[in-house]
Amino acid sequence: MSFLTAIWLLPVALLLHEAEEWNILRWEQRNFVNLPAKTNVSVRTFLVFFTLFGFLWTALAALSNNPTIAAFVLLPFAAGAFLNALQHLFYTLYFRQYAPGVITSIVLYLPIVGYLTARAIEENLVPVAYVVVLVILTILSLIQTMKAGNIVTPPFRAMSHIGMALSKWLHIPDAERR
Repeated sequence: MSFLTAIWLLPVALLLHEAEEWNILRWEQRNFVNLPAKTNVSVRTFLVFFTLFGFLWTALAALSNNPTIAAFVLLPFAAGAFLNALQHLFYTLYFRQYAPGVITSIVLYLPIVGYLTARAIEENLVPVAYVVVLVILTILSLIQTMKAGNIVTPPFRAMSHIGMALSKWLHIPDAERR
């Protein structure tokens, strides 16, 4: 399978991961102390939006029809998926319970990100230094998550606000907001 074909594994994994998170709100409400205002509709709106964004990001990477450009464009997305997988693992251990998204994180995200990253390095599509920078950024973000514990981090808060704004902008009915 060519690298340009293999990159499509990531948004498919994202789709399945977001499906696993479909009912995450109740879990968040039980575990976080400063959860911003959100509803099931706003959470699901964000999940759909982010999944579409993942497919568009991958299409942008593939559009060049150049594996090197595709690797440079796609690997930050892969690093974000890797971070999210590590966050789900952390939350599962920290809260000592299933964190919605942890199964697809382990079964899909980790192997796919590892595969795409290894291919990009082995095929000399990106310098190792590029991957090292992405790994360092991922580790720094994970440290922020770990320090926060059950406190909502600024990126997590921003996602909540985006979900609320999108669901209102799209006029999606929400019985919880009435």
